[in-house]
Amino acid sequence: MPPEHIQPRIMILGAGIFQLPAIRKAVAAGYHAISVDNIPGNVGHAAASEFVICSTVDRAGVLRAAQDLRVDGICTFASDVAAPSVGYVCDRLGLPGPSFAAAEIMTQKHRFRQFQLTHGLPAPRFAAGADFEEIREELRQICLPVVFKPADSSGSRGVSKLEIWNEKRARAAFAQAQSFSRSHTVCIEEFLPGTEVGGDAFLRDGDFAAIVITEKHRHGFAVRGHRVPCGLSRDDQGQVRAAVLEVCRALGYRCGPLNFDVMIGRDRTTVIELSPRCGGNGLPALVHRATGADLERATLDLALGKEYRFPAVAPAVRGCGSLVIASARAGVIRGMAAPVELHQAVPEVFAVVFAKKTGDRVARFEHGGDIVGCGVFDCDSAQAYERICGKIQRAAALVVGP
Repeated sequence: MPPEHIQPRIMILGAGIFQLPAIRKAVAAGYHAISVDNIPGNVGHAAASEFVICSTVDRAGVLRAAQDLRVDGICTFASDVAAPSVGYVCDRLGLPGPSFAAAEIMTQKHRFRQFQLTHGLPAPRFAAGADFEEIREELRQICLPVVFKPADSSGSRGVSKLEIWNEKRARAAFAQAQSFSRSHTVCIEEFLPGTEVGGDAFLRDGDFAAIVITEKHRHGFAVRGHRVPCGLSRDDQGQVRAAVLEVCRALGYRCGPLNFDVMIGRDRTTVIELSPRCGGNGLPALVHRATGADLERATLDLALGKEYRFPAVAPAVRGCGSLVIASARAGVIRGMAAPVELHQAVPEVFAVVFAKKTGDRVARFEHGGDIVGCGVFDCDSAQAYERICGKIQRAAALVVGP
């Protein structure tokens, strides 16, 4: 740690809308915030104290920048692809944060599945590879339905489901998933029935300093939003906590942020995905509103060797929800509401961000890369969640034309 009179220098990988709140918090806390992203126009760069144009997956480039700028800490938010680079720099420079090995396992789906099996942890059967022919017979041994996933992507990019065996469709699903993988690796796994939940947490000394389990709302495989309280029984929530902790302890990941997805089945609870960072889609703002725990500030402080003081969590989580704002068609945005207009039209909304503006091209919403914006709001029931989501969609006044 630098002397107290020197402004701490923290590097944040990513400068998109889901890194923007943390960048602003770092600056407000008096830290010298350095954003790293290969897109010069991303909103986080303008909010940072300083920025570096570099891909967050370029580990060597990120390390050079961290060394040249003499950073005191490094972290990321809402980005699986950046997490291994954080671990790489932490290992090389002796900074607080996840190890490169743990970050690699958590963010590479096929490695995570193999890790679960090796350590006797609940996991779906799977096959993985970069050549369909090499895993064709192995794939045929997995009970249908199966899910095709790019091994090193996130946000439901390239994910599809095969209900009955059809080789032509299987090859097409493989090719689609492969097109979203930097390593060209596809992970194909059995589809687990049950109730899937998500959430964010923060570990300290191998236990939860904070955790919020969310009810996930989907559009196909893409996450449409989250809601809390999640509605699970106390026993099921205990199973989720135990399953996540068991994996973290096996990984040796004892301190830091955590985003997770867990499937609660009839006879087992399985961790589907795990990542050493806060979630996207408004999750940190939702957690902060619901419990008072600021996971973004806790992550920033941890990266600088400081200890964030978590508030005592109330027995009942305050009702909140998040909604991804997206388009049902591809085209060019011809019109949309300003954030202040959306706030005025839907007073339940307490946070809203937009990734796009009028004149930008958008895709039809199929995965996390297709979002236009995200709103986070107060809601006291499942019915209120759907009602407010409808109000937000109307108030966003999103017009997309050819």
